[in-house]
Formats: sequence, C-alpha cells, structure tokens
Amino acid sequence: MVERRVCSFCGAEMEPGTGKLFVKKDGTVLTFDTNKCYKNMIELGRIPRRTTWTRAAKREKEIALAAAATKAAPAAPVDEKIKKTTASKARKGRAPATRKPAPPAEPSE
Repeated sequence: MVERRVCSFCGAEMEPGTGKLFVKKDGTVLTFDTNKCYKNMIELGRIPRRTTWTRAAKREKEIALAAAATKAAPAAPVDEKIKKTTASKARKGRAPATRKPAPPAEPSE
C-alpha cells in the first residue's frame, strides 16, 4: 500500500508521486504539495500558523474563538447595589473599604 503524505506547510494531503521533497542538512524531510508552499516556507521563511490559508492557521483561529466563547459566558449575577458602589469608588480613586479584624483582648489580672 502506498503511503499518503501531508504537506509540511499547508497540511493538505498529497497524491502518491506528486509534490516536492526537501531534505534539510540535519536530515529532516519536508514535503510540499505545490510550489506555493515550498516558496512560502523555504524561500520566504513564513510560519504556517501565521499564514491565513493554511490548516494550522485555521486551527489556531478555531481555538481562539472557542476560548473567547468560554470567557464570554456570563458569570454569577452580581448585586447591582454592590456593583454601583465599587464602580463609584474606583472612579474616585479609592479602593473599597475593608475592615481590619480587631486585635485580641489581653487578659488583665
């Protein structure tokens, strides 16, 4: 059975017997389905995650959208009165007042 290869730049599957093989000095073999992918990676030095039409970039975008969707989910409801008081104090440059615990009373004899 013939091995199906994947383009090292764009992530597309390649038909057997097509594309280019590029062997680096360290022995790493890179496969490219089109000359466009070869030029972008080898000659221009582009990174697949930053090139919008590659699968890696599309995967990064999906992950970012999923993370944004989970962050956009509403949290527990906040009491409007508390929300207004903290916002007004923040505008005035003061932090919300906090009480310090009273020191323990020493026994006297």
